[in-house]
Amino acid sequence: MNRKILIAGASGLLGSNILKSLDSKVNDITLLSRKEIGTNKDVKQIVTEFSEIDSITDEYEFDTVYIAIGKRLSIMELAFLPEKNKKSFEEVDYSFIKNIALFGQKHGATSIGLISAVGAKSGSFNSYLDVKGKTEDQITSMGYEKVVIARPGHLLGERFNEPINYSVMVFELITNILGYFLIGPLKKYKNINASAVASSLISKMSDQSKGVSFLEYDDFTRS
Repeated sequence: MNRKILIAGASGLLGSNILKSLDSKVNDITLLSRKEIGTNKDVKQIVTEFSEIDSITDEYEFDTVYIAIGKRLSIMELAFLPEKNKKSFEEVDYSFIKNIALFGQKHGATSIGLISAVGAKSGSFNSYLDVKGKTEDQITSMGYEKVVIARPGHLLGERFNEPINYSVMVFELITNILGYFLIGPLKKYKNINASAVASSLISKMSDQSKGVSFLEYDDFTRS
């Protein structure tokens, strides 16, 4: 079935995997980003600052929205976000996501897929997880017929156009080994390939279910 899809964040690790996994010959795909994205797929592009999305006057028609944006944080900031950085983080990971969801809804979208994070919960003592949880609450309260929220742990995969980060490489090496010891309810914290998350999200978004669904590690690893 041909669907009209809006993807926000297609230049990032997970967004690029979502774009890669969607068939642009079957679907009518539009990318929403701050700068034009190079791709060999037949897609349309809307280039704008996410803070200025309300100023877009062109007419669009969407069925489905995928949101895979987020402010890039260091490993230390994920554990403890300094007060001086909270405002800019909330702007991207809450306000911009809300703006995009409203934009999609304004142009007809009834289904939305959001990339969140494992452990997201409004009211968490961890600022990162608190904001992620508030964003989830916002999206699920907006009246979309279908909401699918993916909650992955640390994402693995090739990050294009990013300098080599040796601290991330060391972190992944250690946590990949520690992952063997994460069993039962702790399994959801394992590292996971971005391609698996993208495929799982697209699969769930493509079925006939409605309402709110959450995807975690077991969902991403099902073949």
